[in-house]
Amino acid sequence: MTAEIITQTVILLIVLNTCYLIGDYTWLTTPWMLGAKKLGKPLLPIFCHALIHAELMSVALMPFNISNELRIELFLFQLITHFLIDVWKGRMNGWFPILQSPAKVVHWLIFGFDQWSHQMVIIAMVWFIQTKTDITLFFLFKWSFWSTFFLITGIVFWAIILIVVIIIVTLICAIPKNEFDK
Repeated sequence: MTAEIITQTVILLIVLNTCYLIGDYTWLTTPWMLGAKKLGKPLLPIFCHALIHAELMSVALMPFNISNELRIELFLFQLITHFLIDVWKGRMNGWFPILQSPAKVVHWLIFGFDQWSHQMVIIAMVWFIQTKTDITLFFLFKWSFWSTFFLITGIVFWAIILIVVIIIVTLICAIPKNEFDK
């Protein structure tokens, strides 16, 4: 790896993470959006929130040498993944009300998983930019042993993580309240 590639990778990570912070922790996330994100519904405010993230990141990527086609694909990638992650987290809060209490450890486990998921999306975006890989072609047409292996491994990994998180939350919710607060 050349110093130029490393520098651009770090700059991209900083820029996209700054967009993420602005989109999630400033006035851009309105009470209307926060209310919907809390329980994962209604979907329109969460979609608008995800749209803000996709727009911020798309605009922030303009100074970089990225084709318009890749920028559009990254826009859609961010829009869809951000939407799905936030709906999932909100639905978890609805299914397991204990997750809404910051005083509970499990609240922070789910919050951490949510943040980790968003970071994995940003890292994937930087990877697509640095490798100049067409996202659509990567997932639809450029199948090789390794792309199939990584796709299947990724799906299995996310499924296992989701199952483990649901089992942990279910077990924690089954603990009597007086025992959990000790």
